[in-house]
Amino acid sequence: MIAVRNAEGKGQEKIAREVGRSISTISRELKRNKSSKGLYLATEAAKQAKERKSKAHQRKRIPDEFTRKYIEDRIIQDQWTPEQISGRLKLGYPEHYVSHETIYQYIYNKKPELGLHLPRNRYRRLPKNKLRKTKGSKILDRVSIKERPPEIEERKEFGHFEADCVVSSRKGKGALLTMAERVSRYTIIAKLDEKTSFQTNLALSFALSKYPKDLVKSTTYDNGSEFSGHKEVNNVINMASYFCEPYHSWEKGTVENRNGVIRYYFPKGTDFSKITEEQIKYVQDKINNRPMKLLGFKTPKEVHDKMVLNYLQGKSFALTA
Repeated sequence: MIAVRNAEGKGQEKIAREVGRSISTISRELKRNKSSKGLYLATEAAKQAKERKSKAHQRKRIPDEFTRKYIEDRIIQDQWTPEQISGRLKLGYPEHYVSHETIYQYIYNKKPELGLHLPRNRYRRLPKNKLRKTKGSKILDRVSIKERPPEIEERKEFGHFEADCVVSSRKGKGALLTMAERVSRYTIIAKLDEKTSFQTNLALSFALSKYPKDLVKSTTYDNGSEFSGHKEVNNVINMASYFCEPYHSWEKGTVENRNGVIRYYFPKGTDFSKITEEQIKYVQDKINNRPMKLLGFKTPKEVHDKMVLNYLQGKSFALTA
């Protein structure tokens, strides 16, 4: 129909009306499927469409040995996702760039065993009636997350952290205190012998006191009793503290996301009292040296270290700096 009406000299608007398509669709069809002589022929259009479809279904290949080894090393050694690998190739080795879809095809069709090393940090949301509720704790001088300044919510200012605890198996006593800086997503992991306010205060104060004075501005917590001593930490670090609404731990989504990655290395059932400081440091380094799409495929450590350096040099905190 399009070929006939076009040969009759009818305009694109009339053709579009007759075939029930938009003018832009007709224009694109005529431009895309011209013959070598510049004519639109139905047989030529069908042939070109078939060729394009065939090319689209052809499996893309890993171009060379360097790219193949880079992909396999990043998955096996660092547990990077195909998207992280693709983004990092684009930044550091653009001549070896392949899309994350190509990497997935390579895994599924050539190296399915690599799939065992891919991080699995996505949660299934449980029905509300099956969510486990914890006993609420009375926290003195608790300031709601609703009162948090907009620059924290919008991630415009470096130095605002979120904190949480990853608990041991039921038989274990230990726990991990996890802290994530909201702008860089840089993660700090500290071992707790017991999940108590005293132990948590010590770990928080020790970790955050390593930063230059006045660089740490706030920490957001859930309502667990281990964070009931927040005022003592505030006095040491000179920062503010905020608390999620009851049973709304997802409001500190940055550290919750990081906990999901940590669980790849320390699955549920891990007794943290038996985990060494060296193991914790290893996991912390792995997480902080893994590129993230939302950071332009820079790593949390790269962004974090640059921002701390900018602070020391009196520069701005632009994420792209």
